[in-house]
Order: sequence, then structure tokens, then C-alpha cells
Amino acid sequence: MARLPKMSSPALNADVQGAVEGTQAAWPSSFDTLCCGTLGSVEFLCEAGDLLGRNDLQELAKRELASVLQNAADKGDYRWNSGERRFNLGFFRGMAGVGYTALRQVAPSLPNVLIFE
Repeated sequence: MARLPKMSSPALNADVQGAVEGTQAAWPSSFDTLCCGTLGSVEFLCEAGDLLGRNDLQELAKRELASVLQNAADKGDYRWNSGERRFNLGFFRGMAGVGYTALRQVAPSLPNVLIFE
């Protein structure tokens, strides 16, 4: 699947920078999920870093992903937002999303499902 064309304008860059600041201010997230937790922030930071030409954001995303994975290894589970602590196979709110986010770090050509590539 082809990636969307890059768009750039001062207003777009300012909006993305504001979203980066908001994302960082909201950490740590209460959940690890792809849809609305730390993994979603990881995906956003990768895209923002690419758009803004900032490798530091992509490195931050890698560190946050590593932190999620290490925390889950230490505690024996991820922080799901399904209301209970239990194994969750789902994509946006479960283990499949964890795997996909990790896989995109080693294969960034995979589509970003959060922006419907």
C-alpha cells in the first residue's frame, strides 16, 4: 500500500507540534492500548517525527514502546482499558495492537492503521 503524500505548511506543522506537546504532557497514560493509550502515542510520535523531520520524536517513541514492553514483562500483563486485568487478544485495545506497534518499529513501511493508510 502506498503511503499518503507528505503535506507541509506552517499551520500544519504548528498543529502537529502542538499535538506533540499535548501528547507529552499527558504522559504517562493510564493504558497501553493502541486506540487510546501509550501505543497510540507511540504511533503518533513516529508520524509526527517523520512529518516534522525530527528523529528525536521517533527515538522517544521507541523508548516509550520499550517502556511499555518492559513494564508488561515486569508486571505480567499490559494495562488494558477493558475494565479488568486479563489477557486481551483485540487489535485496538489488546495484544494484537501491541504486536503490530512493535512490528511497525522494525518494518515502518507497514501501514499506520490509526490514519487509515
